[in-house]
Amino acid sequence: MQQLVAGVYGPASVLVSKPRVQGWTSSLNDSSLTFNDARAMGLPFSDGNGGEDDFFFESVTDGSSVTWPVTAEQKTGVIGFTSILRCSRGRGRCNGAEVSGEVCTPWAPSGTLRGEYTFIATS
Repeated sequence: MQQLVAGVYGPASVLVSKPRVQGWTSSLNDSSLTFNDARAMGLPFSDGNGGEDDFFFESVTDGSSVTWPVTAEQKTGVIGFTSILRCSRGRGRCNGAEVSGEVCTPWAPSGTLRGEYTFIATS
């Protein structure tokens, strides 16, 4: 969960202008998929050592403002955001070998990061 606005006192209608960001990584722990395969697919990489510990980082940022209603009476807290992830399992072939796995990425149709806002009371 990302904390977007602190010090909110409800009830209120709060403008959330802090960008929401969701990142994810992929690792090369499948021996049939090589570092060069991943580079050929255009994946950005983080350390470039070419070993099994190489991983790739991607992220989606949504900077649009949202007005969100806080209905809690006489409570102080923070507004948080949790992205919705869409996951898919599948199989394919790479370098003549079968590969399989699961891929999860943030749901961001048209660049708008989808997720759940929540009010977390702190007092």
